Order: sequence, then structure tokens, then C-alpha cells
Amino acid sequence: MIKKLLLSFSFVAVIGIYNVSAQATCTPDFSCLATGAAQGICPDSTMGLPPATISTAYSTTMSIKIPSTTVSGGTTYNLTHLAVTDVLVDMAGTGTYVPLTTLGIDYLGNGSNTPSGGASGPSGVTMTRFCYWPAPSGACVVVSGTPNTTGTFPIRIKSQARAIVFGFPAWIAAPDNDQYSLVVNAAAGISSLNLAKFDVDQNSPNPFSDNTEIHFSSLSNSNVDFKVYNMLGAVIYNNSFKADKGVNTIKLGASTFAPGVYIYSITNGDQTITKRMIVAGK
Repeated sequence: MIKKLLLSFSFVAVIGIYNVSAQATCTPDFSCLATGAAQGICPDSTMGLPPATISTAYSTTMSIKIPSTTVSGGTTYNLTHLAVTDVLVDMAGTGTYVPLTTLGIDYLGNGSNTPSGGASGPSGVTMTRFCYWPAPSGACVVVSGTPNTTGTFPIRIKSQARAIVFGFPAWIAAPDNDQYSLVVNAAAGISSLNLAKFDVDQNSPNPFSDNTEIHFSSLSNSNVDFKVYNMLGAVIYNNSFKADKGVNTIKLGASTFAPGVYIYSITNGDQTITKRMIVAGK
């Protein structure tokens, strides 16, 4: 159960704020959870975070219901605390993760920087984002900022839970959570294409549930290959056509794909540019 909670929470800490002198001011709202649910997050991961827009202020609040126990290997353990210890972002899509602030955003919780009740925190971790919470409790995170780059960016969340194991308290590190991405769109009506070279825009809208468009620039009339891959690397859509010199547009319908995260690429000669897109369920 705690693993599911941590995975759910990881979607929270995608966009944040820079003022870390005080905890976030927010009120947990669990209206999206089933009556009597012991844990969960609102909005849930199916709804996800709304996409951000480059150079535009963004703010939202996520609520986390932290349970009192977790089950591992058939054994029930009492929880005392939950901590989110770091949030990283893959800016280049290469699997190299850097601080989330590289994207111009951050996160801030309504908890504390030290565990309550005199408990010790995880060793080697300096908490500055007020993301310690006692268990059980209701927690929330205010996420806001001004993203500086367009694209779909994988997020890595590092979390730990403090549980009573064989009568003794112990911090248990959860596996790195790489299940979520942050979508940053270009401003409406403004293309980020560099017309002086072969370049590819982020699809817009993204995520999309009906139709989306991908703009790219070409320095000449040339043959290009457009491919869409699933997250296992299999090609699920392939189209070759002749591009015009200047700006070109590819239109896609959501009905072609199942809901999920995909990678698309455009190859022009010996150059290939890849980006990510998200197909949302209706």
C-alpha cells in the first residue's frame, strides 16, 4: 500500500515554488477518493497534472492521504512518517536526471523539515521542502513555478517511509519512481521552431484526447520519416513523405493510439529529433 502511495505522490511533486522559508499553505481535499479510503491522492494519477505553458506562471495543489500501515511480504507494518527526499528531471530524454529546478520549477509541502516526535530522519538527506509528514495524516503540496523549456520531461521521485520493523523504527527507501512526466507546451500561437535548421516542435495540445499537431522546419524540399514508438521501443506508427522547405505540420488523431506515453521521431536525412507525447483517455 505504501508503495502505491509513494507512486501516487510522485506525480505531485512535478512543478514547484522557490520560496522555501516556510511550509506551503494548503488544505488537503480528498473528495476524489472513495468513501472510507485509507490512502490515495487527489487528483489521482489517471487525471494527472494539467500541462504547463512555457514562461507562464503555473500553480496547483495536490492532496495525499497517508495510511497508518503498509503490507510487505504478507506482513503488516505500522508507519510513523513519510518523506519525499528528492525530485529530479530528465531534461534531454537520455536517462540523465538533474535537479527539478533546472526546468525552472520546484515543489513545497505543508509538512516539516524534521520528523515529528523526535524521530530521526533518513541518513544523508537534508530536507528543505517541508516534505516530512506523520502517518497517518492528510498532506498537501503546492506546486507552482515558471517552466523555461518546452517538451515532455520524465520525472524521478525519491521517497522514504519510516516504519516499525520487528519492533524498531527504520527508514525504508522506495524504488525510484520514473512513471510520470511533466508536459510543458509552447505558448498558444507561438512556435519555438528554429527556422535556420531542421527543428521539431513539441506536439500541441499535449496531452491530447482528440487531435494534436506537430510542426517541424526543413531547410529544403526533402523526404522525411515520421515514427511513433511505444514505451517498449516498438514502432506502432510509421509514415514517410516529402516535406516542403519551411514549416510543415503533422496531424495525429488520438483514436490511432491507446492512452499512454509515446515517443515520436522525425528523420530528415542523417538527422533525427525525438520527443514525447501523451495520449489521454476520454
